[in-house]
Amino acid sequence: MKPSEKHRLDERNHVEKPLQDQLSGLGWKIIDLTEEKQTPEQVITGCAVPPRKW
Repeated sequence: MKPSEKHRLDERNHVEKPLQDQLSGLGWKIIDLTEEKQTPEQVITGCAVPPRKW
């Protein structure tokens, strides 16, 4: 395992996952994309905060 992979896994388990669990407990919908890849179009259309309509 490369050092960068080790740090990525550590960050996932000690930072990202606990935050996701906390937000889920507050009623947020969590979309875990750990094993999936997104296209730029999916990222733009799947934004958590919809654009404002003034």
